[in-house]
Amino acid sequence: VDCADPAAAREALRLREGKPHRHHIGLWERGHPDPGSLPGLTEWAVSREIDAVVWTDLPPKFQGEDGRVPTHEEVVAYLQALPDEPRAVAIEYIRRAPTQIRTAYRREIARVISGTLPK
Repeated sequence: VDCADPAAAREALRLREGKPHRHHIGLWERGHPDPGSLPGLTEWAVSREIDAVVWTDLPPKFQGEDGRVPTHEEVVAYLQALPDEPRAVAIEYIRRAPTQIRTAYRREIARVISGTLPK
């Protein structure tokens, strides 16, 4: 969804992500400090002349355990263990993330599941 209003963009993302709590959708606007979950965001955004950024800011959770951050190996093992259809959906979700989203998880998944993700 293309939104000129940052609050509208935040709400659109919240709805797209399955209606998580409003505090789980981050919003940064020029003139505000970096959010705790994204240090360096201000510098990144200002250098690209971006006035506002929204993102899904869900807390970590793995295998039903709140606050648990999985290792890269656990993420890949989980993905590989999924049945074919949910695995394909998960890989497509990762693949569709903007290419500038270069996380360690994404690099490891791309390395292990060669040919399914952009590098």
